[in-house]
Amino acid sequence: MRKGENLKTIKTKIEDKLYLYARSYYNRLMKSADYSGIKKYLMFVGYPRSGHSLIGAILDAHPNIVLAHELDVLKYIRHTKSERAIFSMIVARSEWFAKNGGVWEGYVYKVPNQWQGKYRELKVIGDKKGGGTSKRLANDINSLFEIDNIIHKDIVLLHVIRNPFDNITTRARGGSHRLGEVDDELLLKNINEHFGDVETINKIKKENKFPMLDIHNENFVADPKKEIARICNFLGINKVDEQYLNDCASIVFSSPKKTRNQINWKPEFIEMVQKKIDNYEFLKGYSFSS
Repeated sequence: MRKGENLKTIKTKIEDKLYLYARSYYNRLMKSADYSGIKKYLMFVGYPRSGHSLIGAILDAHPNIVLAHELDVLKYIRHTKSERAIFSMIVARSEWFAKNGGVWEGYVYKVPNQWQGKYRELKVIGDKKGGGTSKRLANDINSLFEIDNIIHKDIVLLHVIRNPFDNITTRARGGSHRLGEVDDELLLKNINEHFGDVETINKIKKENKFPMLDIHNENFVADPKKEIARICNFLGINKVDEQYLNDCASIVFSSPKKTRNQINWKPEFIEMVQKKIDNYEFLKGYSFSS
């Protein structure tokens, strides 16, 4: 039992896994799902507490996209080399998340009137596991090329970026729903972990093998309809229904959360993080006061 878990939590996790395996096996056995129209496979890369869940839920609401919530495909490719098996698990996970109302860690990611947990014509499929994916790639970047050998679709990456001071604060506190105390040792640990993830993304960018779209959380919140349309265009979906955009925008917060103000940042830590920020072009413009 992991720290903070109780028997009810463990029971829920077991039930979730049973549903995932049973439903995905059914999808494969019945061969009812048609994956022939899929053009792109989408992976999220980035950092915990950046807004991946919101963007993932919004994309899963599109009638031509199925996006699994927190499936962690890179974990499953150790056990299966079947493209169809992976796609079946993604579809099952999307169904499961919709069946449970799109609730995750105290937030509701249900988009009204749209296609979460189902699809009309499947063109894009993928997995929302941004921070976890980056950590796995940090340990073994070759797994990115391994999944490229299994999935015979164009692989594209979505890189969600948030002000690092807010990222670090929120992950140090254990997430917005936990709000744990943060001392200097814990803050320093999370600073180092965060910029370890940043360096992994930087290496992937330098490899330049897979198309990657940067999405800044602050821009997304300021104009969600524009940013959703930009993501869809990146995914090859050029005609985006206005009602879809309106329904998705309705679940986006009115302004970004500046969690950095919830803890005491010492000047030396602010200076340390700013120096690290300035080393990366895709983080330029971020500061403690921005």
